[in-house]
Amino acid sequence: MHRRLALLVIILAFATPACGDDEGSIFEGTPGTVPESAGTIAVEAGGSSWELPAAACLHAAGDRDLVLAAAQQQAAEVRYLVGDLVSGWPTTTWAQAFDYQAYAKDLHTAGVTALALAALIDQDDALLAAWEEWEQAYASPDEGWGPPDEISGRVEGWRAEAETLTGAIVDHCAA
Repeated sequence: MHRRLALLVIILAFATPACGDDEGSIFEGTPGTVPESAGTIAVEAGGSSWELPAAACLHAAGDRDLVLAAAQQQAAEVRYLVGDLVSGWPTTTWAQAFDYQAYAKDLHTAGVTALALAALIDQDDALLAAWEEWEQAYASPDEGWGPPDEISGRVEGWRAEAETLTGAIVDHCAA
């Protein structure tokens, strides 16, 4: 337990900037990099197949860093997808050519994957806080509107599915 806590402190120390306007969430800014040579695994969960980094099994040194990087990439994808939709919040309207079904599918996949990977390394609370803060940045109480709920309105569903996926990952890696 102490080694795990020490590793987390080290990861957070390197991920947190020493100064500046950024509060240093590990789920903001530029995501980490997962090299293609790291490989992938396919895990079945909730009636879907999920392609995840092989590091999700957390068997080798450095796997936690790779899982964090993959979770960061998926979290950034969520922000990218939602950012396109809410860029003009609160007056945004969808273009007639907007493919909402593809958007919803891609958002769901990125959200569930990010949460499951973050949960594997005990960073799901940090991810949820970063998403909440990101959405809150769109609010303007002085002008009478709150934040969008494109992420927060989906999080509970994503969490339930991410828990199922996390369990399937653990089972897959134990086999």
